[in-house]
Amino acid sequence: MYRREWLRAVGTVPALGTSRGVLNAGSSAAPGSVRWTHDLGDPTVSSPTVVDGTVYLGRKTGDVVALDAADGTEQWAVETDGRQVFSSPAVVGGSIYAGSFDGNLYALDPSSGSARWTHETEEGEAIVSSPTVAGETVYFGCNGMNMCALDTTDGSVRWTKETRGSFISSPTVLDGTVYAGGYGSEVYALSTDDGSVQWQYTTDASIFSSVTVASGTAVVGSDDGNVYAFDAASGSLQWTYDVDSKVRSSPTIVDNTVYIGSHDTNVYALRLSDGTNQWSYETRGTVFSSPTVVGDTLYVGSDDGNVYALATADGSARWTYETGGEVRSSPTVVDGTIYVGSKDQKVYAIEAESSGSSSGTRVDLGTLGHDSTWPTTQASAETSTSTRTASQRTETTVRTETETGETAVDTETEMGDTAVGTETDGTTGQSAPGLGVLGGAAGVSLAGYSLWRSHTADDTEE
Repeated sequence: MYRREWLRAVGTVPALGTSRGVLNAGSSAAPGSVRWTHDLGDPTVSSPTVVDGTVYLGRKTGDVVALDAADGTEQWAVETDGRQVFSSPAVVGGSIYAGSFDGNLYALDPSSGSARWTHETEEGEAIVSSPTVAGETVYFGCNGMNMCALDTTDGSVRWTKETRGSFISSPTVLDGTVYAGGYGSEVYALSTDDGSVQWQYTTDASIFSSVTVASGTAVVGSDDGNVYAFDAASGSLQWTYDVDSKVRSSPTIVDNTVYIGSHDTNVYALRLSDGTNQWSYETRGTVFSSPTVVGDTLYVGSDDGNVYALATADGSARWTYETGGEVRSSPTVVDGTIYVGSKDQKVYAIEAESSGSSSGTRVDLGTLGHDSTWPTTQASAETSTSTRTASQRTETTVRTETETGETAVDTETEMGDTAVGTETDGTTGQSAPGLGVLGGAAGVSLAGYSLWRSHTADDTEE
C-alpha cells in the first residue's frame, strides 16, 4: 500500500465530538494523522497563531476565533463588522492584533476576545495585511496605499506612510526597518521611527508575498514570476530566481535555504547566498501557502487540498494529508502538532514528524502566524543578523535595471478568488534610498479601491 493511501486509512479512525471540535480517538498515531478538526462553518485562509495553548485565526464571516490547541474546542469568537478576516492575528504583550475588511485593526483580550481598542483606517479601507509587532508598535498595511504604525497601548497613530499601491502582503520588522511588498509592484524598506523610505525597488508586477530577512538578505516573491533577494541594508539586488509563474507564497529561511511556493504548483528550496535551486517538489495545485520547517521536515499547503510534509534535504515527500478544500493557510507547528486551515471550512491539528515547533524566519519574525517563542526569536534575530561576505554575494541572475514598460498586469487577490486589473507605470527598478515613493501614484490611485471591491463582491468565493 502506498504511504498516502495508508495515511488516508489512518484518517478514518473513529472520532469523538468536542463541541464543534472533532478529536481523533488515536491522538498518538503516526505522523500525518489528524489529532482533531474544528468546523468553522466558513472557509479560512488565515494562518494560525498558536500561543499559550490557544489557536487564533480569522474566518471569512468576519470573525476572529480562539480554539483550544489540545482538542479544537472553540473558546470564543468575536465578530467584526467586516465580511472577512484574512489577516493572521499577532499575539504579543497580552493582546491579540488582527485586521478586518471593516477597515479596523483590533486589539483584543486573549482570554475573552473583548476589544481593548480599535483603530479605523482612513475612509475605512479594508485590512488584508497581517499585523506584526515590534516593541510597543504594531505595523500593518491597508488597501488605501498606506503602511501604518500604531501604539500598542491605545491604538494611537505613530505614523502613516503613503505608498504607490495597497498592501496585501504583511510587514516584517527587523533592525529598525519595516520590510513590505506592495500591490503597486514595489518592495519597501521603511524606518520604524517615522516611516521614511530607506530604500525601495520596483519589480515588474504586484507583490502579494511577504518579505522575510536572514543574514542581511531580504527575500520576496513577485507576480512577475521571480523570487528576489536584496541586501537588507542598502536594497541592492543580489539575485533573482525565475519560476515563470506568479509567486504569492511568502518565503521562510532556515539554515541558509529559502523555501517558497509558486503558482506553477512547485515548492522550491533556493540557496540564500546565490539563488541556486537545490530542489523543487511539484504538487497538484497552486501553492499560495507559505512553508514552515521543523527539524528536517518542511510543511506546506496546496490548492490541491493537501498538506505536504517534505524532507528539507532533497524535497522528497514523507507524507501528505488530504483535506476537503484548497489549503491557502500557512501552517504553524507547535510541540509536534501542525495547525492549518482549509477552504473546506475546517481547522486541522495534524501529527508532525517530530515533537518540535516551527523554525524559520516567517514564524520567528512573526509574519503570517507565529508561536509562543515570538517575539523572543525576533529579538534574537535582530542581535545575530550579520552582513554577508563578498563570497556570499555571488549572483546568478542579477537585474540591475528592470524596464517594465506600460504593461497591463492581471492579478488575483491573495486568495485567488477574483481578478483585478492594474497597470504599472514603467518605472525602472531602483535601489537608491528614498527615490520615487509617490512616483506614479496617479496611475494606480484606484488600485486600493478596486482591490477592496474585489474582496467584498458577493462572488469572491467559488
